[in-house]
Amino acid sequence: IGTAVLYATSAGLWTGSDTDYIGDFHYLRPKLAFFPLDGTTARDYSPRSLPANVYVGGPTSGTLGGGSTVGVDDLARRWFTGGGSPGEVIVEPAGGIVWSQVRGAFMLGSTMFYGYADGTFHRRSFDGIAFGPDVPVDPYNDPEWSSALTGKAGGQTYRGARPGFYGELPAVTGMFVDGGRLYYSLSGDVNLYSRAFSPDSGTVHPTRVTVPGGTLGRLSGLFFAGSTVYYVGAADGTLRSRALINGTLSGPAKVVSGPSVDGSDWRGRAVFLGPGAQGNPADTISFVGAGNYSGTTRSGSTAVPGDVAAGDGMLLLVTVNSVTQPPSAPQGLDGWREVGRRSAGSMLTVLWERVASAGEAGTTVTVSLPGYANLDLQVLVYRGTSPVGPVASATSQAELASSASHTTPSVAVGGESWVLSWWADKSSTTTTWTAPGGLSVRDVVIGSGTGYVSSLVADSGRAVPAGQYGAYVATVNAPSSKAATWTILLAEASA
Repeated sequence: IGTAVLYATSAGLWTGSDTDYIGDFHYLRPKLAFFPLDGTTARDYSPRSLPANVYVGGPTSGTLGGGSTVGVDDLARRWFTGGGSPGEVIVEPAGGIVWSQVRGAFMLGSTMFYGYADGTFHRRSFDGIAFGPDVPVDPYNDPEWSSALTGKAGGQTYRGARPGFYGELPAVTGMFVDGGRLYYSLSGDVNLYSRAFSPDSGTVHPTRVTVPGGTLGRLSGLFFAGSTVYYVGAADGTLRSRALINGTLSGPAKVVSGPSVDGSDWRGRAVFLGPGAQGNPADTISFVGAGNYSGTTRSGSTAVPGDVAAGDGMLLLVTVNSVTQPPSAPQGLDGWREVGRRSAGSMLTVLWERVASAGEAGTTVTVSLPGYANLDLQVLVYRGTSPVGPVASATSQAELASSASHTTPSVAVGGESWVLSWWADKSSTTTTWTAPGGLSVRDVVIGSGTGYVSSLVADSGRAVPAGQYGAYVATVNAPSSKAATWTILLAEASA
């Protein structure tokens, strides 16, 4: 039994076989099957380089130097060039990760891999602002195949056997990847070890190799750039470096930074190179407040937040469960401008903006429909936005495949800007929204009744530097097949 013919074309791969199914009776493809080329996208697993932000997750000494105070579950970063004094310590949102339980981490491209104290291995995306959903790295226990019978006697299945690396994870003190190998250190052990590693599949080789060329001592952090290993002494928090050439430690150890050098302490559960610009971008925007309405009606209203002031930017986010009931222009305050609308099946979302005038706190904003429908209204107010209008750009997309995960569009940010994310769905089963770690949740509305709509709004909480942002995944408690997502960039007053 097997494939007799493979025929590759520019569109994909044709296979001819003597079987009727592909993938353990999942896909009925009698004798002939086609695997389209556009079915997959190559991931970016490029290594990180210096200068960059060095992130310390789960600091273990109470400080990283420079007068900083950090907790065991904090995530902090500082700019590092590879030599000289590092930048200031900046504490970031933890992203929903219990960093005191993390055991080593590294980044390839925009993907962070990390171990956990319970002996599990994980990956998730990280763009310097928000973390993507946690994905266990366990190719040996694929739910599609672990219980599938091989056909051999004794009920043998395709479930694999984890390598010894998983048993070592609770003791890991640092890790990095270079040249297709995963390097790591262990608590109380002076050696550096490595195993062959595939970031795409997550497969770790069962054979462990002790890296030749000497030892590094007992460590509390480890990262790699270029051809240099940077390692943190567990006893004193000093950062040292050695060359790693073709899998062998080479040359003398060099003291780079530390408490006795520049006042810096580098100890943490996870020390890794990550994204983001040097320091914090200048920030002129701030969140003021939000108000909302939800119900089945022909006319819904919500009040403008009480702290609004003249010149503030106002956003009105409207979600309706029927495209046949499009909302009219908002009433109660004039000057609203429609930014855009996006339908998702029978659901409709619309975004308006305006600039506040004096004396508008508590004013009622009303949106009317031609007939009865389930309606969500959300008013958000930001200070420090452009007097022309708070929205610099807005990008939206519809999701019509049934899923509990909904992803915002990815957009390019040309300069420092706040990024606002909006998720909306139509479903009678949605009761909770879970935002990506690292974003600031500003408003959540859960509807009621038949075919109701619900929505979540969150933002970056600060200006982000130039780069690609969005592609943030929010989850609901049950799959829905009608969802719309938005990525909105706020315009600064100085822009």
